[in-house]
Amino acid sequence: MIPPPKYGKEASLSEILEQNPNLSEEEKYKTFLEFADRIEDMVANFGIHAAGVIISDKEISDTIPIWKNSKADRITQFDKDECEELGLLKFDFLGIDTISIIKECVSLIKRDKGVEIQPYSIPDGDTLAYEKLNEGHLVGVFQMETSGTAKRLIMDIQPTSIEDLSAISAIDWWP
Repeated sequence: MIPPPKYGKEASLSEILEQNPNLSEEEKYKTFLEFADRIEDMVANFGIHAAGVIISDKEISDTIPIWKNSKADRITQFDKDECEELGLLKFDFLGIDTISIIKECVSLIKRDKGVEIQPYSIPDGDTLAYEKLNEGHLVGVFQMETSGTAKRLIMDIQPTSIEDLSAISAIDWWP
């Protein structure tokens, strides 16, 4: 009864119930569905941001709880928003490897298909690409795929240009 993942993302409880409307009426699933609804979107495990750094004007352990593991000596137990509520700053020092991925794709296309592509000459406005984005298929879209706000905005606004996506990204970032 659970639909297969779409673009690597598992179905939500509401999507499962949409496809199986009688499921919520069955008494034997009542307790399970109530519990599933309560725990959906809860943090299942912790993660360490590969490039996230918290900046503080005093000893960090005086402000937030920290712990360490084999990979790092100081790891916050709070997320970005909780840290910022306490007056701390979070910076992401990202080494974006997207350019390397693009270069590799261009090289493979030339090798395998004999076609030379100039990625920066590709015009904006690919109808099929925007159609997929507007349906909420954001896996692999940097800074959009993990943001529920960006997904909602994209599906509501239905962008048709890179400028639209830039505005959505700015709105999503704004506190």
